[in-house]
Amino acid sequence: ITLNGTRTTADIARVGIYNSTLPDAGVFNGTVSYDLIAWNNSEPVNGRYNFSNIAFNISSGGSNTLLVVVNVSSSAIGGLTFNASIEGAADVVTTGVTSGSTIAETVATPRSDSSTLVSLIAIGTSRAPATAIVNKTNITLISFNVSALGEQMNISGINITINGTVNVSAIASVGIYNSTLPDAGVFNGTVSYDLIAWNNSEPVGGGGNTLRYNFSNLGKFNVSVGSNTLLVVVNLSGNAAGGATFNASIEGAADMVTTGGVSGLDITETLATQRSSSTTIFGNLSVTATDSLASWTRLGSTNVTVLILNFTATGEQMNVSEIILTRNGTVTCANIIEVKLYSTDRPDIANFNGSQTPLVTNLTPSANRYNFSNINLSVPAGATGKIVLVVVNVSGTNTGAGGSTFNFSVESASDIVSSGNTSYQSIAETLTGSIRSNTSTLVGINVTATALAPSIMSANQTATAMLNISVTSSGESMNITSFNFTLTGNATTGNISDVRLYRDDAAPLGAFTDADTYLVTRGTFNEADIQLNLSVINYNLSVPTSATRFFVTFNISGGARTWATVGVQLTPSGIAAVGNASGLAISVTGNSVASTNSTIQSEANLIFGTVTSNYPWITNKTTLVNTTNISIPITNGGAATATLTSVLITFLSEANANNASSNFTVVRADTVASIAGGVTTTLNFTVNATTGAQLVGRVNASVMLRYNDSNSAAAVTAGPVETNTSGLFGVDGTSPTISIVNPVLSGNVSGNQVDVNFTLNDTGSGVNRSAIAISINSVARNATCNSSGLNFTCNFTLFSSDSLFVFGSITARITNITDNATNSASTAEINFTLNNNDGVANLTRPIVGADPYALGWNTIQMPTQTMMEQQGRNASNTGDFNFTSLMASLGTSWTHMYYNTNGTSTGWVLATRTDFAGSTLKYLNNTNANPYWINMTSRGMVFKI
Repeated sequence: ITLNGTRTTADIARVGIYNSTLPDAGVFNGTVSYDLIAWNNSEPVNGRYNFSNIAFNISSGGSNTLLVVVNVSSSAIGGLTFNASIEGAADVVTTGVTSGSTIAETVATPRSDSSTLVSLIAIGTSRAPATAIVNKTNITLISFNVSALGEQMNISGINITINGTVNVSAIASVGIYNSTLPDAGVFNGTVSYDLIAWNNSEPVGGGGNTLRYNFSNLGKFNVSVGSNTLLVVVNLSGNAAGGATFNASIEGAADMVTTGGVSGLDITETLATQRSSSTTIFGNLSVTATDSLASWTRLGSTNVTVLILNFTATGEQMNVSEIILTRNGTVTCANIIEVKLYSTDRPDIANFNGSQTPLVTNLTPSANRYNFSNINLSVPAGATGKIVLVVVNVSGTNTGAGGSTFNFSVESASDIVSSGNTSYQSIAETLTGSIRSNTSTLVGINVTATALAPSIMSANQTATAMLNISVTSSGESMNITSFNFTLTGNATTGNISDVRLYRDDAAPLGAFTDADTYLVTRGTFNEADIQLNLSVINYNLSVPTSATRFFVTFNISGGARTWATVGVQLTPSGIAAVGNASGLAISVTGNSVASTNSTIQSEANLIFGTVTSNYPWITNKTTLVNTTNISIPITNGGAATATLTSVLITFLSEANANNASSNFTVVRADTVASIAGGVTTTLNFTVNATTGAQLVGRVNASVMLRYNDSNSAAAVTAGPVETNTSGLFGVDGTSPTISIVNPVLSGNVSGNQVDVNFTLNDTGSGVNRSAIAISINSVARNATCNSSGLNFTCNFTLFSSDSLFVFGSITARITNITDNATNSASTAEINFTLNNNDGVANLTRPIVGADPYALGWNTIQMPTQTMMEQQGRNASNTGDFNFTSLMASLGTSWTHMYYNTNGTSTGWVLATRTDFAGSTLKYLNNTNANPYWINMTSRGMVFKI
């Protein structure tokens, strides 16, 4: 048998010949009606298959049918052609059974029609991923390159088998797609892939862990001569279990139904590598976020919930080992000092409340990224999942934080590291929506202060700055509603009369002045607390986002305890503030600020002592004594130091209180600039009478001091005070005069004694009696002088017993008469003649107990008026005589006397010695010749009249 055509030897598996006696035999049908003659399985020689020694017997007159049958190799190449022939009689060896003759056969139409080889070859290529996440759709597991050879093929049915450990619930659906693209391999959802069919039905169980999905009546899968690509696509359900494995296959030709498009032949498909590799299912970890960060965050806030991460695992439990958070915005690491993660199973807890489980804390980010590793967060599969709270602590330091913004985010799935608990697969998490918090602005108030309190303050001191407070708001303007200060030191609230708050807004800043804006006062205290409330009336103070400064001032009460200490302290919590836009009650940051403690002293209080002059008189005529030193003792009766700013001394005339200062030049003679508390010092002045001074007489000094309290700087005036109302010192420009009263110049004197009487007069400073000298005939004697205003009346009695009592010419000389201003001395003298004793009697009586006088009285009978006048004892021509002058010679040894003027024993008047200084007894008038009778208490006295 010769096979012709384009086929190859390999295409023909074998050639056989059959014999049939059936009249209608034509096509071998495999029944017993066809007798096999022989099969030739050998290689043909030049396409010729030799059948020898065959038992093919044809009865005489009979007719047999010889069928040439070929088996096409399964590896035959479709599209090749072949036919079979007995090329001629030479290819048939026939012998007559009876004759034994070789028969030359007659062969007609020895060659069949040409037949084309047709086939369908499906070669699989695995497209299965090593892993697939639950709920994953359009997973291409395998693609088959389906080649139709010889004719178009119509595939009407396919069974897809899912093998592995998956169960029915894991596979949501299986689909097959057709593509004519030469590079088709993995379904990408484009129009280049034509859906043949989806099988959403329950699969038919196959052998073992297999699921068979039947696709029948596939009217759309016609494979033209050439090749198409058949894709097997799977959708996983959400119920797929992580760790399960599966693959897809067309197990064999029995799982395909193919018909030749022209021949109508049932085609036995050729399949190769018809099973995909295995895919392991792993769970999915879905992450969503809930923003819980407010638009404003207070500085110093703790446990601020920034972001809530909701982890939901499907397919299997997920183990999260690492989360990386990114900090965005303008804040720095110094502002966000701590980031913490907490977990909870309760989705109703929206913010950190302490009940959540702490996972891990990160204090040291790298490039604004916070890595939380080894957190060991287990997320069970199911709807509950796990919630992770991102919680931060914000620094309370305001430096550089003002207005800074921040938010936190999970930038991508690569910032979360997780693995399936069963599949052990690394999970590419599904981030749903924005995993980023709202942006928040840091807001706050920071307080600093400069202590201004003086070391010492005075009682009654007002408006003393204690603190200069600097308040800086950040992020937004703030409304400060109150300050709460605390008194420090050991002073009681009674020592403080008032506390005030000012805005430091007048130049120079930092130095308290009256121009700074007054805000509020508080005069009462709650023990040591002072709360200054800022209402709408006295400013609900809005602090802009820059430094605003305030002064706290004290008024010290007048009765403040000396040496008590007082200061003021402000803690950050003592400022109540509300964000102007956020409405948040703001916690003030910063350190506690306090003034130093001031020591309270009583006010400086200058008290004058007695002003003295070292000379009682000065002159404007000579240089002997024309300068005096004035000393003013000053005592500071307070504790504070008095700083002198002005010392004014004014001289007033004692006579009329007129200002007499123009008569003097005054030079300050001390260096006292301040007087400490409790100290007494002396202010000294050198006073000179000017040569043109018109004043004569005594002057008073009026002193006025001005000084500042060293603590309060309050200006105080002490005085004016007139320090000496009786005259501090005097000025004299005149010389004293001497007037000799008795005896008369060149007169005659007779009697037992001579009274020398003279007066010293100085209309200015008065006579200086300390240096007066009297001489009788150049022999010194002592005179007795009595003052009368600025003048003196002097007496000297020359008794007959005196050795100078010599009848004849006598010279009485008065010298060294000077005034209190030490003018030049004056001298006066008088000459008189001492006569005999005519008219002069020693009027004495013995001491007796008779008469009208008691025992112990001396009786003196004075001469008559005529005699008295002759002796010059009369005061004037009226007849009065100087009784005082008369009695002065008696000294002070007598105490009482009786006197009368009628010479009888009746009408006596009792008088004491002191009566005669200014009484009517100074001048007694006797108008008749009766003598005076005077009884004295001294015994044995003899008086010369």
